[in-house]
Amino acid sequence: MNTTHYKMSFTSGALLCNDSIKIAELFLISGSWKDVKTKAVNDNILQSRTINSSKRLSTEISSRLKLLNKNELQVLSNATSKEQALILWVAACRKYRFIYEFAVEVIREKFFKLQYELTYSDYDSFFNSKALCMMTNTIGHSISFTMKFRNP
Repeated sequence: MNTTHYKMSFTSGALLCNDSIKIAELFLISGSWKDVKTKAVNDNILQSRTINSSKRLSTEISSRLKLLNKNELQVLSNATSKEQALILWVAACRKYRFIYEFAVEVIREKFFKLQYELTYSDYDSFFNSKALCMMTNTIGHSISFTMKFRNP
């Protein structure tokens, strides 16, 4: 049985536009994600109050930006703020399956229906449907395991 597990670390930082652009520019100069993290933390590029938060934030941003190709990173560095947000949205969709599925299942469908307003209930319905699927898969897996264990 295939169960989906979602990474939910996106809840801690939205798109992080300004910080992502700084990290992307560092990468385009150095070409090394390891060097980017070191410089971001040592020079406090992200203006974090603590070293741990700087490490956490630079790791989160880098993990998203690593999913973009070099051309996308260059555009991110030189684009308008709207284009930058769109590229960062793509990176978030690539990193977080939950966001990708929300974009496909909710935003796309509303767009096709010419409904241009997202509501809290749209998100709540989506979230609840995913939670129900995960519970159903977990329960189904437990029942299957129990039956296999009891019946030799």
